[in-house]
Amino acid sequence: MNTGQAPHVTGPCSWVPRSGPRTVGPCGPFRGTPAPRNNNVSTGFRSPLGERGAAAVEFAFVFPLLIIFVLGLIQFARAIQVQTTLNYAVQMAARCYAVGSLDAIGNLPRWTCTTEAEAQAVAASISGGLTGCSSTSCFSVTANACGPSITGATPPRDGVLVTATLVFNFLGTGVTPIGAVGSGIPTSVTLGSSACFTKPS
Repeated sequence: MNTGQAPHVTGPCSWVPRSGPRTVGPCGPFRGTPAPRNNNVSTGFRSPLGERGAAAVEFAFVFPLLIIFVLGLIQFARAIQVQTTLNYAVQMAARCYAVGSLDAIGNLPRWTCTTEAEAQAVAASISGGLTGCSSTSCFSVTANACGPSITGATPPRDGVLVTATLVFNFLGTGVTPIGAVGSGIPTSVTLGSSACFTKPS
């Protein structure tokens, strides 16, 4: 049923319906008195201050995860470097003891290895003094402990076995990552290596 009144429209050109003559306003012909514009209507855009606040909150969530990721990569690289050093040290020490000597390597002198203690000293020198690792605490040398079995020989094997064991601490010796204690996250890992070198016939 047409009552002769315009519908109640909201927005920048809203008006309040009333009876009266038809008039022409900025938004076209209508009946009634224009209602005041609502300046509190959301436009769907955030203010620059709100955007900065949202960015700060997002950064606060992402930054700790980024730091943990970077530190994890650094510790992983350190562990690989230490493991590689141990591998090379035991190989050179086993060869030195099996052959009886080892030529100079870089700035390291020529070694003579006629005893297990001398072979341990060679391994410690080549390892470059890893933290928490000395000739006796990390390396062990055992003669006639590996290699192919020799029928009728005494001892039956003539290979030199050199082993290494080192406790690698994350973030350095004596440093515990925040939150690691009691959370199941390991603070150290045991690295090991071994090498066997058969004495030349």
